[in-house]
Amino acid sequence: MKKSKSIILVVSIVVLLIAGLSAATYFLLKSRFGEQGKIGGSGGSTQLTEEQANKVIAEVNGEKILYKEFYSIYSQQAAYYGITDENSQDAETKEILKTIKSDILTQLIQQKIATQKAKEAGYVVTDEKKDEAAKKFDEMIEGIAEQMKLMEGTEGGGKDYMKEAQDYINEQLEAMGLTKDEYLKEYAEYSLVTEYMEDLTKDIVVNDDDIKAYYDEQLKFQKDNPEEASYANIQLIEPSNSKVKHVLISLPEEEQQEYQKLASEGKQEEADAYLNEKLEVIKPKAEEVLNKAKSGEDFDALVKEYGEDPGMESEEYKDGYTVTKNSGFIAPFEEASLALGQGEISDLVAGPYGYHIIKVYEKNAEKAYTLEEKKSEIKEILQSEKKTTFMNEKMGEWEKASNIVRHEDLL
Repeated sequence: MKKSKSIILVVSIVVLLIAGLSAATYFLLKSRFGEQGKIGGSGGSTQLTEEQANKVIAEVNGEKILYKEFYSIYSQQAAYYGITDENSQDAETKEILKTIKSDILTQLIQQKIATQKAKEAGYVVTDEKKDEAAKKFDEMIEGIAEQMKLMEGTEGGGKDYMKEAQDYINEQLEAMGLTKDEYLKEYAEYSLVTEYMEDLTKDIVVNDDDIKAYYDEQLKFQKDNPEEASYANIQLIEPSNSKVKHVLISLPEEEQQEYQKLASEGKQEEADAYLNEKLEVIKPKAEEVLNKAKSGEDFDALVKEYGEDPGMESEEYKDGYTVTKNSGFIAPFEEASLALGQGEISDLVAGPYGYHIIKVYEKNAEKAYTLEEKKSEIKEILQSEKKTTFMNEKMGEWEKASNIVRHEDLL
């Protein structure tokens, strides 16, 4: 069973220029699922007044960048990472936010320069580009409506999900001080900049020697550091693994939470004693199911009848969990899954969720992918790296040649 954990991603404000920063507005407007499966957004973001929205925070070769362009990105990131006025008053957080704001402004300036360069090169917003932007906007609303519908767990229920999605998007745009037309204009310009960048970098190539050198270096690194393989840009080593299913005889939710609370407070001995006491209560039921499994009863049927892990009922894990070393499962579960042979059933495995009865359905040895199997992926990533390096250098030249005025005190 997977650990219950909140994964905090490192905030990376620096967006690859080749992808176009104004794309951030599009992607940040799209809904996200949080841990509770709720649609994300600007949440409690303060709605900008007209004066705030149109405040000039930078000028690039005489063209203005307005506060609402900055806010459309910053407010979404603040909501996503839980940044509020209340929790951002300490000196360290203020310094971090100052850096984040400065980086966003830098990227907006770079986007403005790239847009200017694209226009100078003859790339203009056509009716076709406007239609493409409008189509993407409609697709975004349809996607949000579908997510809302799925979250309701019904095929309809009489609700007008398209209207709800449209209202949701309008709220996000209004909170960020953007009109629909302004958003569509940004997206159309993003498309132009992307095309311009692609044309500038179309002749950048990667040769077979580059690909082989990358493969050899990465293969050696991943063999020497197998625990890092799954985090590599291209995974060349498939670690040995067990495909397992399990029957979870679960502790009540409130008892799981009490154990986690004690452990998080540094009271591990007290937490362990509490857990052992509660496990004893459900042990007779767990032993009953274990005896059925060991006597040859159909394990899938036992999972269905007695199992209390929702993951075992999901489409994603209908064939079981794939367990590797350091794959995020609680230690007792991982250790038992990897120690068992194919077809074997564990004894009772105690953990903070209850008792697990595990059966291994498949055992797979470590596999190294060949160069030919990964060649196209390696080529793509090396090409992307070369293009990014080229565009970073090009942007440095453009910035030096531009007249840029920054008003960071207004952020």
